[in-house]
Amino acid sequence: MNTKNIGITCAVLGTTFLLAGVAEMLAFAGAVTSEAPTLSGDFFTGFVLLTIGAVFLTGVPKARKGESRSVAYLYSGLLLGLGLLAVGAFYTLADFVGTAVVEGQPWSPRVPLYLLLGVVSGLIYIPVRKGVREWTG
Repeated sequence: MNTKNIGITCAVLGTTFLLAGVAEMLAFAGAVTSEAPTLSGDFFTGFVLLTIGAVFLTGVPKARKGESRSVAYLYSGLLLGLGLLAVGAFYTLADFVGTAVVEGQPWSPRVPLYLLLGVVSGLIYIPVRKGVREWTG
């Protein structure tokens, strides 16, 4: 994987995470309905998404300069995204247990947006890891 691909990947993921963070902040403020694309409307979640987006976007100028250290920003953002995957999975599991097991009500899954972004991070992490290993030798 060359630095151009790293820069493109960082730019796309950074923009996606930033937009998701802004959407979460707007849902928190009440400007967007929290039912939209399963937004949680949580301020902290929006802040975390903005931070991960900023990590990705910080790697873009370094990749454009051809610096090999730009891969660190890609890895960091993907690993933070995987952390969100874990948080989203536990949130969904807790929702299931609270609704179906404790209350005995029928459970309808409400998958949070950050869980979906975590899944995307996980799907991208594996080929990126392989590509970076080949690139760095």
